[in-house]
Formats: sequence, C-alpha cells, structure tokens
Amino acid sequence: MITHTEIELLLYCSRSHVDPTTARRIEGLLRGDVDWELFTSLSLRHGVMPLVYRRLKDSFAAAVPPSRMSFFAARYKQNVARNIYLTGEMLRALDALKGEGVEPIPYKGPALACEAYGDPALRQFIDLDILVRPRDVWKASAALERQGFEPHFKLRGESERAAFLRLGYVQLFTRPSDRLAVELHWGVAPRFFNFPFRIERLWESDQRLTVAGRSVRAIAPEFLVLLLCVHGNKDLWARLEWVSAIDALLSRAPRPNLETMLAEAKAHGALRVLLLGLALAHGLFETPLPPVALKQLGDAPAVSRLAEQVRDQMFADDPKAPTLAEQVRFHTRSKDGLRDRAVYCARLALTSTPVDWAATGLPASLSFARPFVRPLRLMKKYLLSPVRRAS
Repeated sequence: MITHTEIELLLYCSRSHVDPTTARRIEGLLRGDVDWELFTSLSLRHGVMPLVYRRLKDSFAAAVPPSRMSFFAARYKQNVARNIYLTGEMLRALDALKGEGVEPIPYKGPALACEAYGDPALRQFIDLDILVRPRDVWKASAALERQGFEPHFKLRGESERAAFLRLGYVQLFTRPSDRLAVELHWGVAPRFFNFPFRIERLWESDQRLTVAGRSVRAIAPEFLVLLLCVHGNKDLWARLEWVSAIDALLSRAPRPNLETMLAEAKAHGALRVLLLGLALAHGLFETPLPPVALKQLGDAPAVSRLAEQVRDQMFADDPKAPTLAEQVRFHTRSKDGLRDRAVYCARLALTSTPVDWAATGLPASLSFARPFVRPLRLMKKYLLSPVRRAS
C-alpha cells in the first residue's frame, strides 16, 4: 500500500529546486520508515527515477540504504547510456530531414530534458518525437524511410495521404534493426481533442537549444508549457514527470510569460487544460505562480476538483488503464464550455483513422462512408470486448 511517506518523498525529490525547508523535510522522511521497494517502483513508473537518484546522490546519499543507492545507480547508468544513444539518433534524424529542406523541431525526449533540466540524462524516454510543418510531412517521411525507418500506417494513394494529413497529427516510424521508434508530428493532439493550434506558429520565433553540443530549433517556453499541458491532459496525467517538467520550466530564469500563455490557451479553447497543469505543478511541487494565474485558479473550482482526481489516480495502489468512458468523462470535464465538449464528442465518434480504414476494408472510392463505420468499430471494440484505451 502506498503511504504518505513514499509519495511525499517522491514529490520532494522530483521538484526542480530544493530549498533549506524542503531539504529538512526530505531528511525527516529519510529518518522514518520508507518502503524502498515501493518508492523505487513509483519513481520508475512515473518517469522520475533519474531526478530522484540525482537528488539523493548529491545531497542525501548517507541516509539511503547502500543497496538501494546501488540499485538506483545501476538503473541511472542504463538510462544514461540509452539517452546518449537516442540523443545521437535524434541528431542524425534531424540532419536527414534538414538534408531534404525540412526545418524540424525536436519535441519531448532529449530536447525536453535539456530545456527543462539542463541535462539529457534526467528524463526517462524510449522514443523520439519530431515536429514538422504539415507541408513537409511527406518529404520528412521519405527521409526517415531512407534512414531505415518503416511507417506504421501504409497509405494507399493520394486520397488516403490527403485524408491522413487532414485528420491525423502523427505518424509512427520504427526501425527494425534496433527497434527505435520516431513519432513524426504535424500536430500536437488528435483532431477529436479539439485543440486548433496552428503548428506553423512554432517556427515564428528563432528559439534555439543546445543538445549534445549542437544548436537545434526549440519551442518557445510559453508554447512548450501549453503543449505539455495538452499532452498531459490527453493522457490523463498518468506520469508525474510530465508535471515535473512543467515545474522545471516555470521555475527557471527567465520565467515564461504566463499572461501570454493564459491568453493563448483561452484563444484555443484550452484554458482549463492549462490551468489544470498549473494547478498540478503548484499543488504537487509548490511551483511559484504569479497572481494572475493564482486568481484564475481560485475562480475555477472545477479545475481544483480535476486536479484532486488526477492526484488520486496518479498514486493509486493498483493503477489501471482508463476505460473509454473514463477518458471521455475526463476530457469533457476539462473542456472550457459546452460547445467545446460537443465538438470533442462529435469528432471522437466520427473522425476516422487508418485503423478504421483497415477495419472497414472500403476502397478509396467509398471513403466518404468511413466516418459512419467508425462508431460501429468503437462500439465493437469498447462495448462488445474488454475495454482498453481509445484508438
């Protein structure tokens, strides 16, 4: 059973800054009865093991059982080795895309580790994410295929390619030789999520980031925090590290302009999504927020209830994958208004995907009928068989 001790210690060790008061709290917890097996499992599950190990090693190693420090050190070294490899592969993929005249932006993965924590070793990630403009998707896809990557969805003809570009937001590529996965994004969320962000805006600023000694394009902090909140909300904030990254970005100097962020979120129907991310960072990590953000949180009791729900699920004893109904309920509650909720539900039911196309077997000439088949596929998948994640 997860106790208050393990959760509190995990939160203190995962935050971006530890002041003297927090250090004393950590020391007090370490003097108590810590279930180290459970604590280790939590740190791995929530993707904060590197942060936890570094914090304990640098400041509290003498208070941790030597066997546990050895275990953390071994897992940390494994993560460092993998991250070095993935960082090199990311830079090679970026070079391949640039060779085709594409301007890619690395997203999450090692880029976020450097942006948030200043060190690519301090995140757990298993694949790479790259953003490109919609107009560059097929050039970028061809470049990745020449690097040995294979697309997950095999598209048939121009009509399917056009529909995939219009209705989708990401294509998964895997390389059989090392099973490396690259997600090529031309959007940040599924169409049904109803976040109408024009991704070309990310190229309007010449934000740069140094990764492994190389200068690469980066996302402006105000946009990055918003996009991370959308990502976390999409996946029901299942991992603590998503909140930790937001805490780190909001705590750095210079701090991102939260007023700009709030205005952008409101313009895109994602104000409640952003406020939930801010509420989680403030509640779990005591992330400092300016008065304008604190006031908006105080005026949004629905966000506070959602944050409480997320915290309960995040540290449940026996976490389970959410059902489709639970996902829909959470997403609709995090929408700004009734119209946004209605659009979300309608698009979830009717926006077809390559999974639907394959399931229907309809030829391209009957593609107009695909949206009408999707509800039937969803009913079969989620009502007539064991409930899993939404496609």
